[in-house]
Amino acid sequence: MEIKRVFLYFALALVSLSIWHAWEEEMLPKGIITHDDVTAEVTLQQPVVETANEITQQAQTADSKLAAIITVNTDVLTLKVDLNGGNIISAGLLRYPEALHSDRPFQLLSRNKDTYYVAQSGLTGLGRAMQLTADKKIYQLEANQDQLEIPLRWQSKEGVSVVKTLRLQRGSYVVDVSYDVHNQSAKTWYGHAYTQLQRRWNKHAKSMFQSYIGFTGAALSTPEKPFKKIKFSDFSGNEIATETKGGWIAMIQHYFLTSWIPPKEQNVSYYSRMQGQDVYNVGWVGPGLSVLPDQHLTATIAKLYIGPKLQSLDEVAPGLRLSLDFGWLFFISEFLFFVLKFIHQWMGNWGWAIVLLTLTIKLCFFKLSAKSYRSMSKMKKLQPKLERIRERYADDREELSKQTFALYRDEKVNPLSGCLPILIQIPVFIALYWVLMESVQLRQAPFVLWIHDLSAKDPYYVLPLIMGLTMFIQQKLNPPPPDPVQAQVMAFLPIVFTVLFLSFPSGLVLYWVVNNTLSILQQWVIARSIEHGAATKQTKKT
Repeated sequence: MEIKRVFLYFALALVSLSIWHAWEEEMLPKGIITHDDVTAEVTLQQPVVETANEITQQAQTADSKLAAIITVNTDVLTLKVDLNGGNIISAGLLRYPEALHSDRPFQLLSRNKDTYYVAQSGLTGLGRAMQLTADKKIYQLEANQDQLEIPLRWQSKEGVSVVKTLRLQRGSYVVDVSYDVHNQSAKTWYGHAYTQLQRRWNKHAKSMFQSYIGFTGAALSTPEKPFKKIKFSDFSGNEIATETKGGWIAMIQHYFLTSWIPPKEQNVSYYSRMQGQDVYNVGWVGPGLSVLPDQHLTATIAKLYIGPKLQSLDEVAPGLRLSLDFGWLFFISEFLFFVLKFIHQWMGNWGWAIVLLTLTIKLCFFKLSAKSYRSMSKMKKLQPKLERIRERYADDREELSKQTFALYRDEKVNPLSGCLPILIQIPVFIALYWVLMESVQLRQAPFVLWIHDLSAKDPYYVLPLIMGLTMFIQQKLNPPPPDPVQAQVMAFLPIVFTVLFLSFPSGLVLYWVVNNTLSILQQWVIARSIEHGAATKQTKKT
């Protein structure tokens, strides 16, 4: 009875969560602004408030002009760089196709109107956006190269020349940005380095499932708080305005992120700002820079990461791996992913790795599960006696409880013993859920037959139907709840879960199917052993 309540509460919570997100999809305000409205307005606290207007002017000018665009290709990235300011306005991830069986790379950054998402960087103190020049229109990392440099040049009328250099490494999703400022004017040059991520985000055409499988928003890391998520809904009236040393700021989404990372020992001022109804800005402004007449300054101002959320991200910046959100049970999730990855290296197929991982988990909890199923089997055998007690003492609650517990004592059955083993396993199930949901390695990973993408729903809904069937069989193996209303709700749950799982990634549904199947097999074996033991005792008595 108690174990049924646990499953019932869990199911009701899941259904309630689904209803909430469905309501959220319909009720949250939506808005569209035109491309001309997208500017980089920044409001900062002291000591860098005086740079805000200049950053706005530079980014606005760069976004409004039709400038020359250069292309940068490496073995993992294809970038488009706008020579008005040298901003990255497009980023394709070559190892991650946009869709299954597609040759087009996934576009993480884009200057399109509806998916506007760009990475900006520059120097203040130089007036409006710099019209940079490049030596070539296309920069290609050749087979014999490990590094690619893209120098972008600008010269002012007053005699200040700037070279903005982008550096990319083979196999890396990091873009190093540095500046060389040569002051040939008669005045000292003063300015600040700044970076910014600017993104349009609205919730059009999103499914209920997609709205809560992963977080989409901003993230900030400081020495005081290594990882803090900021919802887009929290931007208005709750902007970031903090000065600290090191850290990083990012925009993250399911599987991928973009992050501006300042030098570790540099003090920077982080900020966020909402613009219009659906455009969001995050970035940082560095400390003051100065170059005397006839002097020059060379400095690496930032690293930009544009790529997948991987377990190795701490090599890029401390704490960046935390963007791979495994939830509050991350320590269990990380261990499970380690095991899953190890199995995959041996099997070569993520689907079979999920099957073997599920089997491994079942073996680890075999004794606990056996205790639970043995208790439920004994409870099922007691159902006729319990029904007679309920009928006999229907009007006497006190005597009903007394006789029920007496029966449990005489038959040596603990009704709570079936609940505890399941409760112990719940954290593992939740942790594995986040592993399967967050791991980019499962994106577009095939299994067998019609399952070509474990991160997408089953196109023919075969796995969800099998999952519902296995859940129904499990219910038949368990004792029915004593309450008729509760029994009706429990009988309806397989249908609810089947409908709910229709849109779930097939990798997650595969886990549930294998887990339910193994549970049914284990329950059946235990029930047979109990029946065999009872029959043996009866034979000895006769």
